[in-house]
Parts: sequence; C-alpha cells; structure tokens
Amino acid sequence: MPRKRRSFSAAEKAAAVRKHLVDKVPVSQIADQMKVQPTLIHNWVNAAMSQLERAFESPRT
Repeated sequence: MPRKRRSFSAAEKAAAVRKHLVDKVPVSQIADQMKVQPTLIHNWVNAAMSQLERAFESPRT
C-alpha cells in the first residue's frame, strides 16, 4: 500500500526555517527530526529567502 503524502503547515515550515537560520541547527538534523529529506528543508529556506523583500515593503504603496 502506498504511503500517504504528508503536508506541513506554514507554521511548521517557518519553525524549521527559523531553527536553521536563527538557532544554527544543521539542515540534516532538522530533516531527521521531521522525517523528511534535507532537500525539502533547503527548499523551504530558499522560498523564505526569496520573499524577504516583502517584509520591508511599505503598506502605503
């Protein structure tokens, strides 16, 4: 029987990215804890990094 694809909430993804960027936890360790491939964590980090400029945009534009 095939395994069901898991999905992670935005909060779970953000927590994993924060662990890596702020707490300096290695991606491999986070991936082991979450039982996912390290590539998935790298994808989440890259997605977050590509959205950084949105955090500094003025809401009055």
